[in-house]
Amino acid sequence: MTLIIEDGSVIPGANSFITVAEWEAYLTLYGKTATGDTTAKETALIKAQRAISTRYTFNGTPVEQGQPTCLPRTWTKTVRGFVPASDAVPQDFKDAQAELAYDIQNGADPFATRTSRGENVTSETSKAGPVETSITYGGGGSNYDSLDMSNYTASHALLRPYLAAGSGGAQIRLERA
Repeated sequence: MTLIIEDGSVIPGANSFITVAEWEAYLTLYGKTATGDTTAKETALIKAQRAISTRYTFNGTPVEQGQPTCLPRTWTKTVRGFVPASDAVPQDFKDAQAELAYDIQNGADPFATRTSRGENVTSETSKAGPVETSITYGGGGSNYDSLDMSNYTASHALLRPYLAAGSGGAQIRLERA
């Protein structure tokens, strides 16, 4: 497996925003370690990039139809007071990919089916009127949806400024001038 790095110029077949060496350097800064052989590390990075490119709705539009990743984009709003360059990969995306790849190597699966919640339902209560529902998961867990990217806190926080309004793009964000 080979990583093909998107640098903002629409690289054919691109499948990552960062190299294994960049990922390892990033993780070292935060006291974390990438595990496994090179193939396992590349697989985690490719899955993380794919999750970022397919599970989020970003503002703006891709610069070319059919490009392999969500970047580069023509942005339509500012991020921290500036419009991101349409011919680059913002550092936040690289950092988010590093964080998400770390989660993936440790067992997270942003492509899991909705039925896999990681824990078994231990009790379920329903009441007809007034309506009441209660579900308890093994180990005291909550209603975890593995497909909800906000569960991947570090990567989600890094990407939040780039998301389309309402993350589905159906809402308009209002800002006071």
